[in-house]
Parts: sequence; C-alpha cells; structure tokens
Amino acid sequence: MLDQGFTTKNLLKIISKADPKRYKIGRCREEYYEAVNKISSVISADGCSFDNHTISIINKKQVIVYKDFQEVVALRKANDNIKRIFGIKQSDRHEIVSRVICMLGEPVPFYIYKLDIKSFYESVDRVAAIEKIYNSTVVSYQTKKIIKDFFNANALKNKGGLPRGIGLSATLAEFYLSGFDKEIKWLDGVFYFSRYVDDIIIFSHVRIHDFEVFLGEFLPCELSFNRVKCREIYVSDEKSDNKKFEFNYLGYCFSFQGGSVNKGRRNVKVSIAKKKLENIKKRIVLSMKDYIKNEDINLLEKRMRYLTANITLDKSKSVLNDGACLLYSGVYYNYMHINDYNQLIELDCFKNKCLFSKRGSLGAGLLKTSSYQSLNSLKKFSFLSGFKNKRKVKFTYKEILEIRGCW
Repeated sequence: MLDQGFTTKNLLKIISKADPKRYKIGRCREEYYEAVNKISSVISADGCSFDNHTISIINKKQVIVYKDFQEVVALRKANDNIKRIFGIKQSDRHEIVSRVICMLGEPVPFYIYKLDIKSFYESVDRVAAIEKIYNSTVVSYQTKKIIKDFFNANALKNKGGLPRGIGLSATLAEFYLSGFDKEIKWLDGVFYFSRYVDDIIIFSHVRIHDFEVFLGEFLPCELSFNRVKCREIYVSDEKSDNKKFEFNYLGYCFSFQGGSVNKGRRNVKVSIAKKKLENIKKRIVLSMKDYIKNEDINLLEKRMRYLTANITLDKSKSVLNDGACLLYSGVYYNYMHINDYNQLIELDCFKNKCLFSKRGSLGAGLLKTSSYQSLNSLKKFSFLSGFKNKRKVKFTYKEILEIRGCW
C-alpha cells in the first residue's frame, strides 16, 4: 500500500540536490536529515500556515512562490501522494511535438483543430477540482489536511481557481480535465488528441461541425475556449489543392503544404514560433541595456552564454540519490525538433548587430561604456553553435537568479 506519511524518510525522497543551497538546509546528509526531521515533526503536529510567499507576474499572470521550505515540502509530498494514488501524469511536450510532426507528414486528408482554454487555472472550479480527493477513502487524512490548509490560507481563500506556480495546481488541473480528455479521444474520426495544460490539438478524419461549440460541451461548465486562438485546418490530398499551411503549437511553428504527395510523406518545416523568437531578442536587448547601467561585462557575458547554450536544471531527483538524472533547458533542449536553422543564424546576426550598432540609445550606450575588444569577445557566443553542438554550461541557482534579473 502507498505510504502517504509525511515522515522524515518520505520527505527526504522528494528533496532535490538543488534544495539544500536554495533553502539553506545544510551541507551534508546528516544536516539534511536533522532539518527535515524537524519539518516532519512540525507538519505532523501543527500543519502549515502557507502564509510566507511572494507573488510574481509572468506573462501577465500571477504566479505564487513559497519561501518557507516546510511549506514547499508539504505541498510536494501532498502532490506526490495525489499523483501516485490517481495515476496522474503531466503530458510530455517533446513527445507531443514528435507525434504532431508525424501526423502532419501523413499523405492523407485530415482535419486539424487547435483550441485554447481561456484563463485555464483561474477559471477552474476549485471545489469541484478537489471534491473527489476529499471524498476519497484512499487519500490519507494528513494529505487532505495539507491541501485544505493550503487553499484556506489568506492568499487563496478569497480567490477562485487554482494558483499558478504550484505543482499541486497542475496535478489537480490534470485530474479535473481527465474526463474531458477521454471524451474527446473517443470521438468518431479522431485519430490523435493531445492537451498540454490549456493548449489542445486534434487530428480527425472527419469534420467536426461548429467545432468550438461542439467540443466546448465536453468541458466543465465554468471553462470555455478562447475563440481568438481556435482554428480549423483542412488538409486535402487533391492535386489541385496545394495550399500552404502554418500554425503555432507549444512554442514551435509548423509549416507544410497540402495536396497530393508523389512520394513518401509530406515535408514539414519546424521552426521556433515567432513569439518565442521575439522573446529571445527582447532578452538580448534587455541584457545589453542593463549592462549600460551596471557596466558589469562579466554579467553580460554570463547572460549571452545562458541564452546561447543549454543549462543543467537538476542533477538528481533526490539528495538520497547519487546517480545522475540530468535535466536540461536551453536553445537545443527547448527547440530540439526544429529542422530549419535560419532563425538561429538570424539570432546570431541580431545579437552581433546590437553589440556593434552605432545607432540609437543602445548603440550609443554600448560605445560609451565598452571597448571594442570587450564587445568583440561576446561574438563567440552563438545560438547556432549552441544548438548544433548541444553546448552545455553550468550556473548556480544564485547565478541564474542574477542572470534572469533584468528580464
């Protein structure tokens, strides 16, 4: 039977190797054990107040971040219990993109439906989302109490929906929409369906008439589709119907041509979505503007290295596990499916033009604060090279916070 206890042994299993430095809980296993043992005792006796937090704005959405390690660990364990009890898994972005590319290459006629759930986390009926958990006889009393205390905290009790930035919210959202997912997968004609949080894509052999209304009937009543982002695409296999199609999904732009295919499969061009590309350019500019203010060439170099390479996110899932479990993020690992390198060349050119521009406030500021030699040294950082060579760099958690500070 699943051990749901918030014991020292169980909590140590969900503490990552990045946690000791981030939350200052010790320098060795003995110190980790002592710190976690105290946390386990407090959780078991008094629970958590969930009042020590900060609110950040990311992509115009509020994200809640808890500072108290006791509260972080309590939420992690409650989330871990719920995921394992109900078999809830988050969708794999890379697997979805691989399958979409495969589907688009099929030389047969089909319909594509792209949908987006409007204000997803904010619109979820929280009571309904946790009702099954509260009513379950399998979920332990302590797990239910942690979840109840979390939602009754001052920061959340007068707000609806699920808070962003919390793993438990993502799990509850997946659990809440599991019925919707099953219904869509079993629709006549649907041969591929995927939902990544609030982004949905459907491939069907038959047309779904008035698809926004029809598919919306399967959503929980308080949720709705963002009609501005909904789209229907019909890909024909007729020789005369060779339209060019393009759409964005999960940070990628997919481009292909309809009509008949003489040999093999359709050619699918995969590139970085324009919005993501512009965001990278924005970070380049913001990094240089911040350098004009602080004149810290080492920090600017770190930012260019960070943007053009790939960083290690976590070395191991647990402080008790000495084996390597490497997770990466960066220019290659975020966009590994692209098959068109022109955008990477474009980013390299953009970076270098910004560095040596003599126009505007950016160019004037860089010329005033830097020597040609110091700026020239930044040319070596390349998006194309970082992608092709899967170049990896390492930064501490503190360095990453500093690097991302101006973005």
